Amino acid sequence: MPQMVDVPPTQISRRRTQAACDVCVLRRVKCDEQRPCRECQKRCLECVTQKQRRKRGPKGPRIPKVDKTSPTQSTSPPQQPIVHAVPVAETPATPSTHAVPSSDESAVAAISHDSSLSLDFTCHQAPIPLKVYLHYLEIFRRRLFSIWPVVNISRLIAQISSHNADPEAFSLASAVCAATIAQLRLATHSSHDFAKDAQRRRETFDYRERATMSSFLTSFFLHMYYANTTKLMTAGLLLREAIAYAHILGLDQADVRKTDDLSEHALNVRAFWLLFMTERTFCIQNNLPSTLHPIDTIPDSQDYVEGVDLVAFASLTKLFSHLHAAIASPSRRRPRREGDSPPTVNRTIGAYNPGDEAKQGLGFNETQRADLCITRHWIRILAWEYLLGQCAASYSSDSVFSLFLPVTVGQEILSTFAAIDASAIRSHGYGMEIKLFKVADSVIDVMTCAPRAAWSDGMLLGSGDVLQSLMTTLGAVGGAQSKFMSKLQSRLATLDAAPSPSCGLLLTHGPYEEAEQVIEQGLVP
Repeated sequence: MPQMVDVPPTQISRRRTQAACDVCVLRRVKCDEQRPCRECQKRCLECVTQKQRRKRGPKGPRIPKVDKTSPTQSTSPPQQPIVHAVPVAETPATPSTHAVPSSDESAVAAISHDSSLSLDFTCHQAPIPLKVYLHYLEIFRRRLFSIWPVVNISRLIAQISSHNADPEAFSLASAVCAATIAQLRLATHSSHDFAKDAQRRRETFDYRERATMSSFLTSFFLHMYYANTTKLMTAGLLLREAIAYAHILGLDQADVRKTDDLSEHALNVRAFWLLFMTERTFCIQNNLPSTLHPIDTIPDSQDYVEGVDLVAFASLTKLFSHLHAAIASPSRRRPRREGDSPPTVNRTIGAYNPGDEAKQGLGFNETQRADLCITRHWIRILAWEYLLGQCAASYSSDSVFSLFLPVTVGQEILSTFAAIDASAIRSHGYGMEIKLFKVADSVIDVMTCAPRAAWSDGMLLGSGDVLQSLMTTLGAVGGAQSKFMSKLQSRLATLDAAPSPSCGLLLTHGPYEEAEQVIEQGLVP
């Protein structure tokens, strides 16, 4: 029987961990040998084991760790500041690092002095601090909830603030923040970072097989982000994804997912109608077929959520029900049915004046008034175009459908907007751009096609000023890079009678103001 020989502990060779990932080896921390390992997950790094182990000992000058951690990720110079504010308007194509409001500067300083986190910021996309999420979610609650009343912000904040935060809740929060920054043209942070974060977090779970309201809303808000950044193909695909979720969840059914929770049921109804209105607007502008049909259940005008009276949202759904009944995308018209005559629709919409409800005690804030005003007149213009294309001979004597209706509509819009704060107009983002463009484009149609007698008789007097004022408003909403503005300017280049340089409506605030300034000045109702 062989004898056991005691070996001194000093002679026992230490086994090196051969399965440690490359990042843990470089950082000289213990790797749990899982893929991905805990250290890489905690710091949002790519966990790989690709580098061959070399013999221990000095081998000459060392390459800085920052340059070696990930060959595919090292795109930032090592001396780049970890966090800094960006004082200029954001450009989606060039994402910035995570700038936070001035109230969070202490948190930023703490992060910048944490040597253990410096590698994360330079090698990979840095995790966005929770305080930044909370800041933009609060801006959404104050400025955009009346436009998109489909997110329970208090619940969402509680979910992402918990110790074991659900990645689905975080993906929704990221999408909401991205849409908020893009919609309001805020310059304090890059919306691109939030959009990428939402998509990255969605990939951590099988979201396509997880039909929930959070997944539906994430797709919707990502659509709004890409629409506001003029990536229309991506926006269209995400809109279809949101519609698919709506079908799976039964939001388009008559009972609209009836639940015992009345507030949850009301949210489902609002979610469907918001998607319905968004699809109609996007498809008409981009000449795409629409798939959703209106349901009998409409939002309750008595809803009061997040401190916002939603009677205006219920009124908006009524306007869009007329749009569905009478007008389709120009190249995809269905046969006209009884009751679909544009004059009937136009009289109904023309008679429906949101100001009447305000006089009855159902007051709207300025954001809601701007939305109702532009939507009502936008539908009138669509009906006017429908008339000219299909039934001009039958209804040519109808004064409502005068050849000069777009000029009148433009004057009414400018008159209403003159009494509304500029920030409330700009808060509608891409949707406001679409509708202002349609009205201005129709005014150019009138100025181009009107007979010379109309000019000599003064029937088009002031049309140039109306057009210039509409374009000024459009530029304030969409910024200098607005594609809609470029289209109008291209048309004006071919127009004999260019508009006068005078402007009837000047928005008093710049199109890229920061949210903190807006809130502090009391511009939010």
